Amino acid sequence: MPVPRVSRFQPQQKISRAQIILSSPTLPRQSPQVQNGPSPEDLEMQRRQLLELQRLKEVERERLERDRQERERLEREMQERERDRERQDRERQERERERSERERCERERTERDRLERERQEKEREQLERERAERERDLMEREKQERERMENETQQEQQLDSEQMDWERGRRISNAAPPASADLSVNLSVLGDSCSAAPEASQPADPLAQQDTALTLVPPTPPPPP
Repeated sequence: MPVPRVSRFQPQQKISRAQIILSSPTLPRQSPQVQNGPSPEDLEMQRRQLLELQRLKEVERERLERDRQERERLEREMQERERDRERQDRERQERERERSERERCERERTERDRLERERQEKEREQLERERAERERDLMEREKQERERMENETQQEQQLDSEQMDWERGRRISNAAPPASADLSVNLSVLGDSCSAAPEASQPADPLAQQDTALTLVPPTPPPPP
């Protein structure tokens, strides 16, 4: 008996499972057979389950490995960021230390320059004062020396003048005739001097002639030594 074929291109016609069973050819009834182990279907199912389990385990292992690698990557990045932050902190601290050191050196240099300028200014003022004092002392000594020399010159001039006056008075007193001489003797001496030769008319000592012309003054005593 031919088996009726069901067309698959008739979606509008609904075929029930009972119709399919009734239209299928009848098979001879077989007696059940006793099996000692699992059937091939069970073995295939078990094999597929094992494969699926292995696939799931592999997927889980890959996931765990990816997670581990991701954690390690994140940990490395975090450590790297931490190292970068520490490095930046060290660099910042080093820059701050260098800046502080430069500022300290600059302050010390400025203070040294100020102290050196003050020291030089004090030395210059001290030298100026010493120079002014030396010039003042020198001027004072020169003034005293001039006054001393002028005093000595005046004293020498006064001594010379007094000495000359004393010498002139002594010569005048020595050249003057005695006051008790006789008038006749003076007349005879005067007549003898008039009758003398022409060359005798010239005075023998011009200084004595000059002294006789002066007014008789008492001799001045010599200055004390």
